[in-house]
Amino acid sequence: MMTATVEDQVTSTKIPTPKIVLWVALASMIMIFAGLTSGYVVRQAEGNWMAFEVPLAFYVSTGILLASSLTMFLALRAAKKDDKQALKTWLIFTLGLGFAFVFSQFIGYNQLVKDGVFFTGGNVAGSFFYVITGLHIAHLVGGILALLFTTGKAILEKYNSKNLLGIQLCATYWHFLDFLWLYLFVFLVAIR
Repeated sequence: MMTATVEDQVTSTKIPTPKIVLWVALASMIMIFAGLTSGYVVRQAEGNWMAFEVPLAFYVSTGILLASSLTMFLALRAAKKDDKQALKTWLIFTLGLGFAFVFSQFIGYNQLVKDGVFFTGGNVAGSFFYVITGLHIAHLVGGILALLFTTGKAILEKYNSKNLLGIQLCATYWHFLDFLWLYLFVFLVAIR
């Protein structure tokens, strides 16, 4: 009878390093946005806070991002089933929805400017709104870059049911951004 060494046991339960790095990065992002939303609440309580309506474009962008979570889920499912054509299709849809989200956010910013809500100029509520949503867009641009890389590898047929790490990392990050946006959006709409 063979007994497993400690080294064998560690190897069999080892989490891939990229997943650990991603989870550490996600934890740091949670801390950044928790700090910003906490600062928002504290600053709002001090007064001199001019509430404004969140433009419709931000509601639309929320729907777009939710749809992109579905297409990313379908892409990962296709990869697990070795359906390479569906994988490519769903990743391309996810990428398109990511670009649509950013575009709709900028439409929302244009509406804010038309409504007299600027990044600077005395309305602290507006400043917080721009910083929080802008920082989310910056992280989403990172997600779009990851999606471009992942989609390129999918087009080259580098993924299959036994090689999913890249898609899993991309999907985890993308879903995180979606849930983060939902939290931020509900926060910004509810606490004005």
